[in-house]
Amino acid sequence: MRARVSHIAARLSAATGGNEVARTELPGGAVRLDVVIPADISSAGRYVVLAALADADGYGHGRTESEERVWATIDPGTSHDPYQSNRSPRPDDRRLPRQPDR
Repeated sequence: MRARVSHIAARLSAATGGNEVARTELPGGAVRLDVVIPADISSAGRYVVLAALADADGYGHGRTESEERVWATIDPGTSHDPYQSNRSPRPDDRRLPRQPDR
């Protein structure tokens, strides 16, 4: 989990021009990351922020008159794989029955 937290925090910081990413330990061992989004962030920077948030277990966005910020939560014991729900079972993957395409 520490590697995931560090990786997401580094990506958020880089995407926001080096802004500090605040880290808060939550009950149950989860971690929350918060970062201020600069008003002049590029489209590419916004894309990197969204990609980093997609790797978290939860995320959100807030805006006030003075700032815009995003947060991400990373839960212990999860190995978030954003593609897991979309993957097709391999022929040797017999743990789950194949679902029909809809």
